Amino acid sequence: NSGDYYGPNWDRRRSEILARDSYECVECGITRDSHKERYDHDLHVHHINPKSACDSFEEANDPENLITRCRECHAEKEKVDWL
Repeated sequence: NSGDYYGPNWDRRRSEILARDSYECVECGITRDSHKERYDHDLHVHHINPKSACDSFEEANDPENLITRCRECHAEKEKVDWL
């Protein structure tokens, strides 16, 4: 949910993860540009271990806990229907 607060380092960390993952979904490989064309918004950065299960924003936003996913792969992983 876009109203969620992911911590004071989120914007910087999100940018770092997108760059680390070459601006594409690690599951299906869709590129950032193709994703913006298809869904009209940027790629998602997914918390592998949910932030609700972490003790701090630092733990939740650790690079080892973050991965780039497209909207579709993220929805499948989270078992939600955003599409």
